[in-house]
Amino acid sequence: MDRVRAMEIFIQIVDRGSMSRAATVLGVSSTTVSTYLASLEAHLGRRLLDRSTRRIHLTEDGRQFLEDARHIVDAVAMAEDMTRGSDAVLRGRVRIDVPASIGHRYVLPALPGFLARHPAIELDVILGDRASVFRPDGFDVLIRVGETAMRNADVRCLGQSRFVHVAAPSYLARRGIPETPGDI
Repeated sequence: MDRVRAMEIFIQIVDRGSMSRAATVLGVSSTTVSTYLASLEAHLGRRLLDRSTRRIHLTEDGRQFLEDARHIVDAVAMAEDMTRGSDAVLRGRVRIDVPASIGHRYVLPALPGFLARHPAIELDVILGDRASVFRPDGFDVLIRVGETAMRNADVRCLGQSRFVHVAAPSYLARRGIPETPGDI
């Protein structure tokens, strides 16, 4: 089994939401996609996806593997691109809109390394909180938190987070424990 190809197929299944759509995008048969996924799961000794006739869901093992698989596939593609054509230089302006909290924590720290590898790229990074608006407004990349209603864009999940609700003991003593968001 070509493990990198199996990872590429696994990523496409997750990104496209189905094995048949992944097969279409990759230009292979659904049987090929299914075979690669089964081989990858057998090799890992873990089930990566729970499948039904209508939907697929990542298992916890699949969720953990997905991020590493993306990094590996991206690294292989970058190595191939660099070896194939040192003449091929990425250039141009890229406009990114990202919530300030995510931008400060994840995007800004990654920029020096990115710009060192791609010095001909000009970045316009807008850090702000435009709520959860998904209007492109001339941006090449929008990073948002939550679900999106955009169907005509290439939408990718970059990560997951958990929220924990907390309250000061003095608040709970005064107001009681809220049962619904409206109680707050």
